[in-house]
Amino acid sequence: MQIRPAPPARDDRGDYMHQIQKRDLDYWTSHSLSICVILFNPDSGDIAWQWASAVSGNDRNEERWLLTVPASNVMDASARLSFEEAIQANPQMLLRSALAVDRALMERISDHGALFIWDEWGDSSPMFRNLRVFLDKDEPEIQVDYRIRAHDLHELMVQLFPWASYSYAEPINEYSGKVAVHVLEVQVRPEALAYLEAEEFLEAGYPEEQDPPSPETEDYMTDEEEAAFWQSRRASRGSAEPEN
Repeated sequence: MQIRPAPPARDDRGDYMHQIQKRDLDYWTSHSLSICVILFNPDSGDIAWQWASAVSGNDRNEERWLLTVPASNVMDASARLSFEEAIQANPQMLLRSALAVDRALMERISDHGALFIWDEWGDSSPMFRNLRVFLDKDEPEIQVDYRIRAHDLHELMVQLFPWASYSYAEPINEYSGKVAVHVLEVQVRPEALAYLEAEEFLEAGYPEEQDPPSPETEDYMTDEEEAAFWQSRRASRGSAEPEN
């Protein structure tokens, strides 16, 4: 989701006319997930939405494009049906989306793995926060301040990183009596590695290969063998001729 302030310009129907820069549009169209633009009007408190794919423009090289955001597309409970219709939510599609989104991360850790460190807050309804991902350095290369409630960490890892297999690198440590620290050693699953190989194959295209030779019959003779055969026949005929 891209959240933007609502522009003052509207058309005759009251729909917002939101300008989008070309670099933003190029990024959105190359993304593996659907992009939704959300406009917030601080004066009225209204929130309207529209899919980025609805952008209009005559020339792909234009620097600015126009996205019409209908005023009727209000971001409230009634918008749920529109999102459910537009987004494939079956488990297979969600898994494919997770692999596509985390492809760069999977490629980074496919050879050596990584350490994931989570902070767990609370007891009865734990909240998992502050994910740090360590690769080859002492400082985390990725840090996300998640604030997600889950029954346990395994449920969260399966939801966020279904491509990963993990184990505990250290015992769970607690400090301040409130926060438990989970240190996980994460590897890329073999199935996800196969996905990476398939993506590389698709991007590289079908390799240039020669047609395979057809199987040879049992009585097949090469050109050299055939020449030697006729040479031997001529030699045998010459030796059989009577002397004068």
